[in-house]
Amino acid sequence: YVAWNYHSPAPGQYDFTGVRDLDLFLRTAAETGLYVILRPGPYINAEVDAGGFPGWLTATPGVARTSDPTYLKHVDQWLTAVDRIAVRHLHTDGGGTIVLYQLENEYDNHVTEAAGRDYMAHLYAKVRSDGIDVPLFHNDKGRNGHWAPGTFDTGGERGRYLYGFDGYPSPFRT
Repeated sequence: YVAWNYHSPAPGQYDFTGVRDLDLFLRTAAETGLYVILRPGPYINAEVDAGGFPGWLTATPGVARTSDPTYLKHVDQWLTAVDRIAVRHLHTDGGGTIVLYQLENEYDNHVTEAAGRDYMAHLYAKVRSDGIDVPLFHNDKGRNGHWAPGTFDTGGERGRYLYGFDGYPSPFRT
């Protein structure tokens, strides 16, 4: 996870220094032979405050997790800051360790509405335009088929988007 609230104390401000040094983390992963699934959200859930959204976002006009232009402006700034670092660590160039990149997390809002489909399409196009060329995925909140391939516009790209879901074995089922 790359938590937006951990790196952004104010709109348009991003701190990737010291203990927040994403580049150092990714270099260390490479040095130790670890592959990385990068999950910058914008919403990460991960049992962190506000799903990783920065506190200042709650006082910002716009509707989070939709195609609302005000919200997307902030999302784009966040992803630009993360992707500027991530693009140097992609496995596709043979030297990096990022093998997958997650768009959103457990997003089950607006699945049948343009606000949701346009939002997911925007995220997809944004990270691709930033140079992120590893496979992208979304983690569904259960086995619902939300945001499976073909459910939103990927700019005609095929075969580089994966569907994932949360599924846990029940200790009560036999």
